[in-house]
Amino acid sequence: MKRKLLELAGILLITGTVFVLCKGWSGQEGEMIQESQSGEPVTETTVTEKELSVHVCGAVTAPGVYNLTEGSRIYEAALAAGGFLPEAYTEGINLARELKDGEQVRIPFVGEENNGDGPVNINSADVQTLCTIPGVGETKAKAIVSYREKNGPFSSVEELMKVSGIKEGLFEQISPYIKCE
Repeated sequence: MKRKLLELAGILLITGTVFVLCKGWSGQEGEMIQESQSGEPVTETTVTEKELSVHVCGAVTAPGVYNLTEGSRIYEAALAAGGFLPEAYTEGINLARELKDGEQVRIPFVGEENNGDGPVNINSADVQTLCTIPGVGETKAKAIVSYREKNGPFSSVEELMKVSGIKEGLFEQISPYIKCE
């Protein structure tokens, strides 16, 4: 599965590169010269794609901050970081999720998949258990426990976004691993 995904990503990358190189760019950003049916040159203005920066870490070859185009997906960020390490646990994350500017993408290692115990109950888990959730470190785990002690049990998993440091991007990343009972 991983190999087929990497092969598909490589094919898409090569196809996109060939497509861009064959279009005949004029050399000026945002303009492309084509010939009309009468043979006259026609200049088209294209929309410049926006970039976003993401921090890719965990089970990738070259962790770091990468600039990608808006609309890029997690699997593209991992490819920018040199690809997945053999010990990457890719079944635990949504590789097709769209990235947001400034987010951190953590590719978990095998063994960080909650040991097959299923989703973690955010109302009863201690700091150590919360740390088994990919993307949640000790600081965020302590913040979750502190919030819970101060405000009582969570009424829904979405309420987790009220905890300091947990925004929508991280919530989307960890939501498959959590439950609220």
